[in-house]
Amino acid sequence: MSSSARRSTVLDVLAVCTVYGKYTTSSPTCRHDFTSGASQAPFFISRYRRTVTTFSAEIVSAVLAHMNSDHNGDNLLIVRAFAESAAISAAMVSLDGTEGTWQYSDGHGVEHHVSLPWGAPISERAEIRHEIVRLYDRACEKLGVEARPQN
Repeated sequence: MSSSARRSTVLDVLAVCTVYGKYTTSSPTCRHDFTSGASQAPFFISRYRRTVTTFSAEIVSAVLAHMNSDHNGDNLLIVRAFAESAAISAAMVSLDGTEGTWQYSDGHGVEHHVSLPWGAPISERAEIRHEIVRLYDRACEKLGVEARPQN
């Protein structure tokens, strides 16, 4: 394991799975917050095991600070594309080797969370940027917004 990753942890995860929601949560890498009651889709509970790479607190803190100060508009674009088109604000709040999580406010000011999976599990700091840019590019494509060039 690289020095940028703190540890890999095997977790027993209890997941609420939906059949008709925006995100199928039966996958260990794709979850959506259904606590708002907005989704009336049938659901079931499943249990699975997964290994998760967690990054050091310093790395996570630096990525979150960068995303929430320099890319706040990108956060909102990602949330609007993949969670709530009427979101009025968004911030990245956590990440690990399988997904990034954003907190957002809907049009009524109610806060929600959405976790979006990376394209593949990651374990290196440099891969975090690659995966966030991939989500940004997909969000731009989905919303018909021209993506800015990446260095």
